[in-house]
Amino acid sequence: MGVGSSGGVVCVGERGVGAGAPPGCVSYLNAQIFLYVEYLSLALDKALEVVVKKLEKGEKLKSEDLAVLTIAVVRDLNKRIDNLADSLNKRIDETNKRIDAVAEALGKRIDETNRRIDAVAEYLGRRIDETNKRIDAVADSLGRRIDGVYQQIGELQKTIADMQRTIAETQRTVAEMQKTMLDMQKLMAEMYREIVQLRSDVSEIKTRLASR
Repeated sequence: MGVGSSGGVVCVGERGVGAGAPPGCVSYLNAQIFLYVEYLSLALDKALEVVVKKLEKGEKLKSEDLAVLTIAVVRDLNKRIDNLADSLNKRIDETNKRIDAVAEALGKRIDETNRRIDAVAEYLGRRIDETNKRIDAVADSLGRRIDGVYQQIGELQKTIADMQRTIAETQRTVAEMQKTMLDMQKLMAEMYREIVQLRSDVSEIKTRLASR
């Protein structure tokens, strides 16, 4: 296991170089790895130039030449994959930004719609309250008027009952008066007969007196 140093500090952790090491050591090791990768890339480019010259000359490639070609192809594929990944990441970032902008715009429109709905609901609530108040007032007025009509009907029924009693009493009085008139007619008839009889008696007396 190798070691790295940064400012005289040995960068060896519990699990190897850089594992569990201080942040400064990690940065140092990352820089060293980057340099090693660059050196390997330069060495690969030089080895690839050699292989390309062999191919141009038509020479037979050795196994190490094929290994260089394979490594170069893999490196190019990785670069293309990295470039594609970067492009995709950028497009994804742009898409996310557009989604965020659309979501924000939709959020604003939803908030505006909710405010309009709240305003309409509040307005309708006030209208409904006013309508309910008017209905209550009309119902109260109609109730008072109905009570007044019932009271008038009751008074009218009482008046009709009083009139019916008065008519009945009047009818009884008229019947009694008719009976009285009949009695008086009978009495006058008897008096008339008595007067006629009295006149007859007086005439007879006069006749007797004249004959003497």
